[in-house]
Amino acid sequence: MSTINTYSDIARRDKLDAKFEEIDDTIYTALVDISAAEIVGTAAGDLGHASGVELVAAPGAGYVIQFVDAVIVYDYDTAAYTGGAGDDLTIFINSVAVSGAIATADLITKAGDTVISLSSLSSDYVLGVNSNINLACTAVTDPGTAAGVIRVKTTYRKFPTGL
Repeated sequence: MSTINTYSDIARRDKLDAKFEEIDDTIYTALVDISAAEIVGTAAGDLGHASGVELVAAPGAGYVIQFVDAVIVYDYDTAAYTGGAGDDLTIFINSVAVSGAIATADLITKAGDTVISLSSLSSDYVLGVNSNINLACTAVTDPGTAAGVIRVKTTYRKFPTGL
């Protein structure tokens, strides 16, 4: 014997569609080129500034973005950049690290092309509403002939918060 659905709205397509609209499982990507001047610069928008280089713009009021992963390509040219100990590159949302750190010795102070993959931290972190994703590093300098550039492909999700 089969049971007949006596609840009229369980299978209503408009109710299901509304629920699926709330869940955005789209994976987005953004590609950013970081010039030699931005690598050694310390002004807003440069890698060496406290806020770093913007990889993904803030999504707008009522939304958060979640960092999934990034691929960083360092295209070496002429000479390596220089930096001191602890000069790591890290991806941030709202000043909170969302990736592990990459030592500059493994990327931009290296004398050769390099490709590195960064994943989201396995620990919990707070997502800032309407916050962007940035890549920052401290104290990278040009010995006079460094001209390499960085390309970053960032993968992320965007969610409405209702806030």
